[in-house]
Amino acid sequence: MSDGKPRRARGEGTIRERKRKIDGKVRVVGFEARVSLGYDSKGKRLQRSLYGKTRDEVRGKLLKAQQSIADGIAPARSTSESAFLTHWLETLRGRKASSTVGTYERTARLYLTPWLRSRSLVSLRPDDLEKFYRDLAKRGVGTRTIAKAHATLRAALTYAVKTEKVTRNVAAMIDPPAYQPEKKTVLDQEQARRFIAALDGHPGEALFVLALLTQIREGELLALTWGDVDLPMRTVRISRTLQDDERGRPRIGDRPKTDAGERVVLLPKVAVRALQRHKPRSATDDALVFPSAAGKPLSRQNVLQRWLYPVLDECTCGHKPHAGRDTDATGARLEPAEANRRAPDAPKSCKACGCCQYRARLPKVTFHELRHSGATLLGDRHLAALQQRLGHSSSATTADIYLTLPVAAQKPLADRLDVLFGGTNEGTRTKKAPSSGKKKPRKT
Repeated sequence: MSDGKPRRARGEGTIRERKRKIDGKVRVVGFEARVSLGYDSKGKRLQRSLYGKTRDEVRGKLLKAQQSIADGIAPARSTSESAFLTHWLETLRGRKASSTVGTYERTARLYLTPWLRSRSLVSLRPDDLEKFYRDLAKRGVGTRTIAKAHATLRAALTYAVKTEKVTRNVAAMIDPPAYQPEKKTVLDQEQARRFIAALDGHPGEALFVLALLTQIREGELLALTWGDVDLPMRTVRISRTLQDDERGRPRIGDRPKTDAGERVVLLPKVAVRALQRHKPRSATDDALVFPSAAGKPLSRQNVLQRWLYPVLDECTCGHKPHAGRDTDATGARLEPAEANRRAPDAPKSCKACGCCQYRARLPKVTFHELRHSGATLLGDRHLAALQQRLGHSSSATTADIYLTLPVAAQKPLADRLDVLFGGTNEGTRTKKAPSSGKKKPRKT
């Protein structure tokens, strides 16, 4: 005799309603199926639960799980996101660059783990990810960060599929969020000369001159030791890069990401002179070229905020903010009263606020944009040599990203078109002599 409940279909297995009390009433919020995996060594029955919003959805999952068991493959289990992401990140250490693992780690901690806390990897759907990205955008998260979150989740789910934690990678089923890289700010030739002139006497002179004129990456420069520098031969050997540990502290890390990153860069004479002035007499081969006051690697943020940006604020009235007047030995700005005491000969406008009111009006570039500026100034005349200098594996990367040519570079092309289509002769053609009205006799 039926009790009013729907009978299970043949082969359906155990499917039950999942109920929850809502507004004082018990309502069905989904369905659950349990599939048997056999018994453990102690004779305890092993089961796995599969969830869905409808009975048909759960039935499909159950049949697929039963088929997997028949084929000798255990169905994907509902995996805790925090445990899985932690395990996945551990598998990357030693196989991926520390900077890459660090990026994955920060992205997972800040965005993925909070979002996945109430979800399981198995139950993820493509529309869940799209809603997640829309919510991040509404919160003011930038498109680049959202793209990083997508890339991190896709990499994690790729590993989950390989290890049979899940059966599909839902992140690979949707288009990644659109990301438009910001346009780089580069220094032109005149600005670059003013920048180098402003570095005279600055503690970061050699560092910034090398960044602009050798196009070596920031992490590679900060990891240099004097054993990597050969001043008589005018070369620098790149074999390491600076990484951040789990707490964000700088440390000398791994080799560059690619084989092309390990290279020898030839120094221009301007860079050699800057290094000669910078090198201490007691420097050893294993000593850092650009250490902190404690002899440890410099912090990227300190280099940017305490050294680079004050140089870009160079005064045009003759008072240099960095020349031991407005900054201390580390390049940090002093209080106005202390700056005035150190600069009795500074112009009145500088004494009024402790820093300069007049600027050289150099663009506010980042450290990486110094490298970009140097590559742009060299142009594309020696693309293969520039690719080697920058440490790129492909010349396409060098040409597409780092070569920003001015509009004037198109002039030879426009001149060539004038030659082909007569543009250069326009307005210069000689006029025909007026006809006298007499016809010339025909030749017989």
